[in-house]
Amino acid sequence: SSSTRLMKGIETDSGLHSRVYDLIKELNRVCPSILLAVLPQLQEKLKSSDVNERLEVTRLLAEMFSDKGSELATQNKLLWNCFLRRFNDIEAAVRAECVSTCKNFILKSSQT
Repeated sequence: SSSTRLMKGIETDSGLHSRVYDLIKELNRVCPSILLAVLPQLQEKLKSSDVNERLEVTRLLAEMFSDKGSELATQNKLLWNCFLRRFNDIEAAVRAECVSTCKNFILKSSQT
């Protein structure tokens, strides 16, 4: 699909790769529906054998899920459940990132 080619194209260009998650985060804030084709790729990246990739995507999704007014978790249950499985990740750094993001979830959910 075109979204797969987009993500793979970005990954091969090192200049864009370092900024792709920032771009996704901003697009989510401005127009979440534009990311519908990209979200399944993020879900797959949560399952990656590359620890750094799992950690980056975990950070990205934690921010996206905890954005004020975000409905990402309710609109994308599969992605949310895949994200929650990172709390049991084999890598301690990924589990620690999940735990550290809990504070943001709790604080932002109590404000709504």
